[in-house]
Amino acid sequence: KHEERKRRSQRRDTKDNFLSFLKENEESGRLTYASTWSSFMASLSERDKRDGRFPVSSHMSDADRQLYFADFVIELQTLEDDKRRRIRDAQKRAEKAQREAYRDTLARLAEANEIFPTSRWRDLDARLSMDPSYGPLNEQDREAPRELFQEFVDDWSESYRRDRAVLGRIANQTSLSKTTNPSITKDLSYDQFSAALLAAVVDSTELHELRRIMNEKPISSARLYFNEIR
Repeated sequence: KHEERKRRSQRRDTKDNFLSFLKENEESGRLTYASTWSSFMASLSERDKRDGRFPVSSHMSDADRQLYFADFVIELQTLEDDKRRRIRDAQKRAEKAQREAYRDTLARLAEANEIFPTSRWRDLDARLSMDPSYGPLNEQDREAPRELFQEFVDDWSESYRRDRAVLGRIANQTSLSKTTNPSITKDLSYDQFSAALLAAVVDSTELHELRRIMNEKPISSARLYFNEIR
């Protein structure tokens, strides 16, 4: 039993020494996750091969060396795959943040009445290109700024089209309708307009829908409709 423990200890020490030899070569750049046993052997100098940790012995056969080497390279490959995955994940997060920053810019310009559901890219290209959110997105994909802008106004236009039908139906029930009251002027305030709409549906199932429309972002369809009829 003593001799068996001694042999196991010697084999373990021999393996650890060989692994430290591999680690030194990895740190020097001669051994990578893409290395093969033959390419590694070719990279070693005669001095390296005489290193006491490398030669075949009664405690480490050539098959043992190649097995330890394979396990070592597999670990390097696993670390490399994990590093690349983390880099990809970080890049995806950065790209997502850049796209969200640009969408925030579109929403901000919509709130400032610089973008409307009917806006066209050629009219806003120069304005948007000056915003800090434009450059990073443009580097990510040269078509992305235009595509996100088009997606923004298309979605907004479709949303306004649906909401406008509801608002028009409610407005026709009030004294502020263009149909029933053609004397609407620029003196009409949005507060007066929205109060009249709410009063028209206060006892209706459309009250919840109207409140949703009035609270929409970046700018409510109710305000757009108000500006349109005024």
